[in-house]
Amino acid sequence: MAKKKRSTREKATKAEHVPQILDLSTPPKRPIVKLPTGDHELRVPEELTFDEFAEQQRNSKAIQDLAEKASDPEVLEQLQALVAEGVQVVLVGISDEDARAVTPGMFLKISAFFRELGDEIVTTPGESGTASAAGSNGSTEEDQEAA
Repeated sequence: MAKKKRSTREKATKAEHVPQILDLSTPPKRPIVKLPTGDHELRVPEELTFDEFAEQQRNSKAIQDLAEKASDPEVLEQLQALVAEGVQVVLVGISDEDARAVTPGMFLKISAFFRELGDEIVTTPGESGTASAAGSNGSTEEDQEAA
């Protein structure tokens, strides 16, 4: 049986499905958040403890839920407290005063960016044999040879 040659498009698609490797050997590079009160480093998800990560998730959800009732003065106070707590979890060394100056809208943007950081994968090619092992990316040995 003759082997079918793969098109460049098929090879490119196959290459996109190669497993990525998470590199935990170097400290993460922290993004900078520019606020009216100054610039602050944003912690990356790998730096949070389980408790801090869970608190961050709870704060974000509670803020979104309470935002619908923001016309109530008591709710506004709760929102500001949740925002200040959440900001102090994800921003390095932010003061209480600066944390209270962050608006719910700013916090939701910071929070969304923070969540996206968790989706990024840092790769270091060649540190693992998984990328070259047959079947590691759903392919067979024949696919590996044909590529």
